[in-house]
Amino acid sequence: MRVLLVKLSALGDIVHAFPAVTEAVARVPGLEIDWLVDAAHAELVRQCPGVGRVLIPADIPSLQSGQYARVVDAQGLLRSAVLARRVGGCVVGADWPRVREWPSHWVYHQRVRYPAGLHAVDAARALLGSVCGYVAVPGAMSGTSRAQRAQGVDRRQALLFHGTAQAAKLWPLGHWAQVARHLLRRGLEPVVTAQGMAETAFAEQLAMDVPGLRFLPGLEIQALRTQIDASRLVVSVDTGLGHFADWLGCPVLMLFQASDPRRTGPYFSSSRAIWAGTMPTRPRRRDRNRPPLHPLPDVAMVIAAIDEMLT
Repeated sequence: MRVLLVKLSALGDIVHAFPAVTEAVARVPGLEIDWLVDAAHAELVRQCPGVGRVLIPADIPSLQSGQYARVVDAQGLLRSAVLARRVGGCVVGADWPRVREWPSHWVYHQRVRYPAGLHAVDAARALLGSVCGYVAVPGAMSGTSRAQRAQGVDRRQALLFHGTAQAAKLWPLGHWAQVARHLLRRGLEPVVTAQGMAETAFAEQLAMDVPGLRFLPGLEIQALRTQIDASRLVVSVDTGLGHFADWLGCPVLMLFQASDPRRTGPYFSSSRAIWAGTMPTRPRRRDRNRPPLHPLPDVAMVIAAIDEMLT
């Protein structure tokens, strides 16, 4: 059977679908999965084992109608649903209210129901499992469903992923500086990366405030993977690179103050989520570029969690 998975963006949403693909290929003999993604994230999708062709929307006119047994919209947006229909064939997606934009479910030929409140990884697994003829039990993952991390390597750096597209998820510069100094005291080299002008300015100031911190600007996804593989620990806000590190097997401490860790927290057992006060909830769209609705995790809480993970 040949399936096309439609998951266009963003980085974290794409990574949440990686375990579904690797699980399906391992469980269904002869299954072929291609992936339709926005051009900006094509190289990221190529990091996922089990994916055949990586297609972008501009490739759709060249596809032959009916070459896919199923076209699975794992994004749940109207745009992704319309692009899936343009491919041709039977289009499958989640039923209302699991879709992210309600008109999209009217575009599908088949609609899949699965339990409410699933983690984003388990939702993608449930959707693809239904298409491929098996039940994906939430949280029950096989070893083939994530990247394998090399053992016995002396890793002496820690990555700090401070950047995010939503202002409500940002953690203050001074907090990051205190965490970086603590990592230096623990014998680890803190490393920061940045994409875009705002993240670069933030990282440059952090590097000035913390002698001994290393700044690696503008890394492509393969170079970022190399840095994650070389790291003992990642400290991250709720952002795509943190989820990518979690899937790669690196322990991740992820900070939550404007999103729900039950839905988008780190998925694998080597990582953990941390928040202050009551558990954060997913903000309304209009609040995503406003200050956090929930208390910020304080530095002492984060440092204590780092020490637990390092020991």
